[in-house]
Amino acid sequence: MAKRPICHGIVTILDKFVFPYDEIERLFAYGRYNIPVKVPIVPMMGANAPTTITGTMVQANAAAIAGAVLIHYLCPGTPTWYYFFIQAMDKRTGGNIFMNPEIVLCSLADEAQDKVDHLLEQHEVPPLEESLQKELNRIEQTAIKSLLKS
Repeated sequence: MAKRPICHGIVTILDKFVFPYDEIERLFAYGRYNIPVKVPIVPMMGANAPTTITGTMVQANAAAIAGAVLIHYLCPGTPTWYYFFIQAMDKRTGGNIFMNPEIVLCSLADEAQDKVDHLLEQHEVPPLEESLQKELNRIEQTAIKSLLKS
């Protein structure tokens, strides 16, 4: 199963970047067997995300980065991907609006980001200067010590 997974797992992030305990347990199981993990990001503009397109996109990307960092910190090398499913709240009824101009703009921004990510993957990143690499290593060690204390 670890060499050729036939399924994938899901790790969800609750509001305020909270990862439930059972999600962490499942993540360890996925990592043990190298099962790919997807992270669905489902912000609702005006409810659990800002009403503005920019605010929603920033929050969604922050959640995606938080998910990727957690997964690769706890289970290094686990294949991971995420996707956005952006919705909006109807402020008169409190219901869900599945399609409106703002959601279309968010989807277009997400597509543009995917294209930029693909282009960045095609180019080799030059190595960091030695002094900068040492500073990044020092910051990483400080962060790890801080996490282990809490």
